[in-house]
Amino acid sequence: MWSVRLIDPPMRFREDVLVDLIRKFRELWMGTIVPDPNAVGKSADLAKWDLILKAVTTFVALATIIFAVVQYEGNVREHQISAYRESSQPFLEKQLATYFEVSDVSSHLATAVDPASIDKKSLRRFWELYWGQLGLVETEAVDEAMVTFGAYLNAFQHKKVDSSCLQRSSLYLQHELARSLESEWGRSALPNALPNPYPIVSNPCLIDINKYRS
Repeated sequence: MWSVRLIDPPMRFREDVLVDLIRKFRELWMGTIVPDPNAVGKSADLAKWDLILKAVTTFVALATIIFAVVQYEGNVREHQISAYRESSQPFLEKQLATYFEVSDVSSHLATAVDPASIDKKSLRRFWELYWGQLGLVETEAVDEAMVTFGAYLNAFQHKKVDSSCLQRSSLYLQHELARSLESEWGRSALPNALPNPYPIVSNPCLIDINKYRS
């Protein structure tokens, strides 16, 4: 899959300033900082309010910085996600088109009632996708489902399984295609997607996959 190297923006918050503000606020809050010596002539109440004002000012400054940091991190994360999606868009679109073609071809093959009625054009295109284009965009799960369907297709042509087994294997392939698309595009892109968890049976008729795989 295509990838993008996300570069952090050059702006950095000075951690030493933030730590210093936190330390000062804690000292003010715990009462370890005494009023300004120049304020000796003030009354005790004025000195107390002067201390409180400093504490409130420090707290407001600290809260403002924390809010700015949180907002900054959120913006950076949003930028990274946007950049990733933009760079991956051509790959995802190609994957989507290939998956839909695989779905269409395999469904045509699964409707055959016997080996003699298999559509030759669909059969040829299936193996072209199997050995070529699909390998560029498929996930590991889709690859496994494709191999399984190919094995059932060979077994069906050798009259080792009936059409119902081929159809159930096709459904397994469709489910894995849907799951792969959901992981890349999100459920919102598949409003009528299959329920989760999907009722998947990877080897519905329990054949020896390795014996019939291509």
